Amino acid sequence: MSNNSINGWKLISKWLGYRQKKQKDLAKILKVSDAAISQMKKGDILLKPTQMKKIISTLRFSPEDIHAYYDMITESRAKTKRPGVKKKFGKSEITPPYARKQIRETSASGKEFHILTINTIYGFEHENDSLDAFAFNKSDEKLFFPVEIESGVILKLENPTAKYGLLPYSSLLLDCINKPEPGNLTVFKARSGEMDIGVYSLNNNQASLLPVTGAPSVYSWALMENEPYYWIFPVKAVYSTASKMEIS
Repeated sequence: MSNNSINGWKLISKWLGYRQKKQKDLAKILKVSDAAISQMKKGDILLKPTQMKKIISTLRFSPEDIHAYYDMITESRAKTKRPGVKKKFGKSEITPPYARKQIRETSASGKEFHILTINTIYGFEHENDSLDAFAFNKSDEKLFFPVEIESGVILKLENPTAKYGLLPYSSLLLDCINKPEPGNLTVFKARSGEMDIGVYSLNNNQASLLPVTGAPSVYSWALMENEPYYWIFPVKAVYSTASKMEIS
């Protein structure tokens, strides 16, 4: 009888989706066969703590979901009567270094996020990395935002920022996981190579991006077509030292 909670598959599947990965990508991460992944999903093969840590580190689980994952695994394994199951192991065994730092930096009213500049984020390639992992590797500078989101990065805009319709010295908190909703301010990189800030809209099956910089182009496409951008992230909050924070 299959038991996918014994490997915490619900949360693994969630973060595979967030990172736009498939089971075959997980096989490459763990250096096992596709068939082995299918057996892990059903609980026929048990993940070792080292493998759990590798999955968490590669998919960049949030600290909250690392807690949830650990609780799910330990509860399920404590109940099983299967022989040879390691029922007790410490949370530290599956927690990668980046998460230990985030847990220390997180408070009930917000947390610190890594900061990227326009020039740095331009080099981000969505196919090969997640934005929060990219920021973790590229930046030691951080800023506290009193906003609770699962995974975010701060984009520090170059001045003057008037062309964006924003006050001087503005920073944007980007949501690294969720897709934009109609009316969201977004940061995107078009397939032409240009990067811009625009408002996302949706009318029936037709989506569009209207740049706020006064650029003449309006990006429009049917939902079944290829998007005209390499990547896009909704803006969760806008902050300027000349004003209070605005929450989207």
